[in-house]
Amino acid sequence: MLAEVGYEERLVGYEMSPATGNAPRSLYSFREVCDFLRVGNPEDLLTKGSHSSIGYLDLEELRRWIGSVLGDRDLAEAIGRELEAHKTYRERVDAARELMRQRLEQCRAALSE
Repeated sequence: MLAEVGYEERLVGYEMSPATGNAPRSLYSFREVCDFLRVGNPEDLLTKGSHSSIGYLDLEELRRWIGSVLGDRDLAEAIGRELEAHKTYRERVDAARELMRQRLEQCRAALSE
């Protein structure tokens, strides 16, 4: 879970910003994906020249990546349940990111033991 994956196994997201537009971003680790996945303040996102941004990922693809590439089927299933439970992209991102943050902390704790 804490290692980097190869080029073929990377996850591709999009950094979306009113200031710079949309730019693809290759993500190679679970920690990197946790840091990337976010939705900025809605008011700031609508302001021309704002530095706010969205770290956009296809959340179904994220779920599949966690389950198949990283092999964490339990987390993938938990994220799937959250995706079904929430309607908006922001709600889904917040729920998925929280589960991912918890798993990252579990991994770090296991390494320190």
